[in-house]
Amino acid sequence: MKAPIFYDDAGDLLIFNSVSYAESYVEAIDVKSERDKIYDSEGRKLNAIVKTKKKPMFFGLFHIEYEYVEFKDAEAVPTHATALENRLIIFFNAIGRHELLELPLSELIRESLNYALDKPKTMTHEKNDPRANQ
Repeated sequence: MKAPIFYDDAGDLLIFNSVSYAESYVEAIDVKSERDKIYDSEGRKLNAIVKTKKKPMFFGLFHIEYEYVEFKDAEAVPTHATALENRLIIFFNAIGRHELLELPLSELIRESLNYALDKPKTMTHEKNDPRANQ
C-alpha cells in the first residue's frame, strides 16, 4: 500500500497523504456499509477492516471496547489504476479544474495532494500565491 490514499465515500472523494491519517479519519460505521471504494496511489484496491480493541479506564478497573479501521491490500498487483484515474477526473471536473482533465494519472495524483485532508502547510498551488505569504 502506497500513500496517498483515495477514499470514495459514495461520491465524495477524500484524499489523504498518509495511511495512518486515513485510517483514523474513516469511521467504522462507514466501512460496514461496504459501498465505499478505497485506492492507494498505484491504483491498488484496498479493503477497510473494522477491528475492536479494549481500552482500560479508571486505573484498569473497567474496559471500554471501541472499533477502529485498518486498511489492507485487496490485491497484490494494482489493477484499478483506470478506476482511480476516472475518479480523479470526475473530482477535478466537479471542482472546476478543467485544465487538469487530460493529465496522466501520476500528475492527477500530484495535483490531488493540494486537496488532501492532511495536507502539509505549503502545497504546490500555494507557492506562487502572494496571499500565502501574508
